[in-house]
Amino acid sequence: MVRIKNHGRSVSVIIGAGLVILTGIFLSQCRAAEKKSTKPAATSRPAIRPAKIGRVRFIRLKHAGKGWDVNMGHGFDYNLLLKFKEITSIPIADNTEFKEISRLARFRPGKAPPFVYMTGRGKIPLSSVEKKILRNYCLVEGGMILADSAGGHFDRSFVAMCKQLFPDKKLVTVPNDDPLYTEPFTFPKGAPLLWHHTNKRPQGIKHNGAWVVYYHSGDMGDAWKTGHSGASKVLADRAYKLGINIMYYTFTQYLNKHHPGPTTRPTTKPARPTSMPHRKPLPEKTGTSLDAIDKL
Repeated sequence: MVRIKNHGRSVSVIIGAGLVILTGIFLSQCRAAEKKSTKPAATSRPAIRPAKIGRVRFIRLKHAGKGWDVNMGHGFDYNLLLKFKEITSIPIADNTEFKEISRLARFRPGKAPPFVYMTGRGKIPLSSVEKKILRNYCLVEGGMILADSAGGHFDRSFVAMCKQLFPDKKLVTVPNDDPLYTEPFTFPKGAPLLWHHTNKRPQGIKHNGAWVVYYHSGDMGDAWKTGHSGASKVLADRAYKLGINIMYYTFTQYLNKHHPGPTTRPTTKPARPTSMPHRKPLPEKTGTSLDAIDKL
C-alpha cells in the first residue's frame, strides 16, 4: 500500500489532478532511468517538483498467520522505497509499516490504498469479517492485493484464500505482454521468477478488466533486502523494477476508477459500496492510504 503524507497533515494533493501529477512524475522519471538519459521522457500528464506531493509509504497487511512481517523494515522491503526514490526523486516515508485487515474498512469510498502487500510462510487464518473486508476492498474499491510467497506453506494457503474470497474467479497466469510488464519498465519475458518456491509463473485475478490480485511465488521480498539473499545484482534490479511497475499500475488503475480526468477514462461504472457485517467503518485517523484526499 502506498500512502502520501505531508508533515503529518491530511492534504488534498493526491485526489484528481494530484494523483495525475504523481503518476506523471512516476512514468517520466522511470522512462528516463530506463533509457539512462538525463532528458525526461515525454508524458501527457503534468509535472511538478516531487517535493510538493508528500511522502510515499509502503504498507503490508498483518494477518494471524506465520511470517506476515518477514523481510519488513530497513534493510528489507524499505529498500524498494529507496529504489523508488532513487529513480523518481519522489520523497518516501521513514520506514515501511503495517495495518490490520480490519483497518481497510475505515477508508471512505474512493480513498483507500491502491494496493496492500501480503506475505507469509504458512497458513493465512481469516475471520469471516476479514474475508468480506478484503473482498469488498478488491471488487468494490478496486484495490489490489500484492502477494509474495516467503516460502513454507504460504503458496497453498494463499491459493486457498483466493478461492474463499473469489469463489467465482480463478488465479490465472499474468501474460508477458500485460501492462504490468510494459510500464514504466519493460519485461519482454514477463516477471523474473526469482526463487522457485513453486514452478508457477506470477498469477493474478482480474475484475472488470483490472488486476485485483497479483501473486508472485518467488519471494520478491528476498530480492529486495540488502544482500538480495545471494541473487545477482541484475536479478535484484529486475525485482525492484517489477515492484515499481506494480506500484505504477495500481496508481493509474485506482485513478481511472475513482478520479477520472481529462487524461483518464473510467473502465467501468463505479460499484456501490457493500455494507460491512460490523459497526459502521470509521475514518482512518491518520488520513487515507494515499493519506491525503482530504481531512477525514
